[in-house]
Amino acid sequence: LQLSRVQPRSARFKTHALRMADWVCELQSEDGGLPGGLYRPGKATKSIFNTAQMVKGLAAAWQETDQRKYYQATERAVDWLCSSQEADGSWKKYAYVSDFFPSYYTRVAWPILIGYQLTGKQAHADAARRTLDRVLSRQLPNGYVADCGFKPGGYAFLHTMVYTIRGLIESGLILGDERYWQAGERFAHELLTRFEQRRYLAGAYDPEFREASSYICLTGNAQLAIAWMRIYQRNRDPRYLKAASGAIDIVAAKQVKQARDPNLVGAIPGSSPSWGRYMAFRYPNWAAKFFMDALLLEASLLAELKTPRESQSPQHPQPTTQTP
Repeated sequence: LQLSRVQPRSARFKTHALRMADWVCELQSEDGGLPGGLYRPGKATKSIFNTAQMVKGLAAAWQETDQRKYYQATERAVDWLCSSQEADGSWKKYAYVSDFFPSYYTRVAWPILIGYQLTGKQAHADAARRTLDRVLSRQLPNGYVADCGFKPGGYAFLHTMVYTIRGLIESGLILGDERYWQAGERFAHELLTRFEQRRYLAGAYDPEFREASSYICLTGNAQLAIAWMRIYQRNRDPRYLKAASGAIDIVAAKQVKQARDPNLVGAIPGSSPSWGRYMAFRYPNWAAKFFMDALLLEASLLAELKTPRESQSPQHPQPTTQTP
């Protein structure tokens, strides 16, 4: 949808996006939940995290078209997320790892807040705060947020580290709560200093920021570029924009430019080298999605820098469902 807006000649992208939104509506359970993993008709399993990610798309479809079905699907999904939540802000059911509440579920709190922006239901905001406060208590003195990986303890992929960061900063913007913003910014800043020193980031880190891999998580680099640019939009520190462009360049260099299978052209591997532990030998669709988001945001910010300074008003990242 975002691409169709900045490239009017590419109206087909809007058509594809709305077809996907319609398909998601068809997948929705009566209680509002949506499936996770590889979809198999008749064997779908509801997922907290995946439902939250699809909320972002449904809300964007509603804003783009004003079609009531997308609003209703968004509301039902967010209602289900909130009703499935435990009193302490965690989720025990419908998780990727049973009975484990990962810190990257800040990326569930954020879509719940997108729902709150649309519905105005205070219960949605309250549920998101419970999750965010639980995660906030896990931040270590060095800025790392414990349990931000797929499993308890140990290392986390850059991918889920940035999920955690992004959920914190975007939630902080929507709620106007500096605690969440500052926690995410602090985590992101620790990664920024390491990127500046090494010109790349490892694919995974442990809670002491020790590298736990010899590969690069390309998906995480695309995500982090977005997070760094969102922070730049607020603090105007050029270090964040420069690092974001560097991370984008790393991902761009590994994009598939030609292949025997034309369906692979344009894809982004999960890791580099491709045998890296994050999505080894695979091309996740979300890697390409985050890469596109990063490119669009970078283009917007660079165009902004080219405008006469006197015509620029103070910039602040806006809390909206249209953020990448």
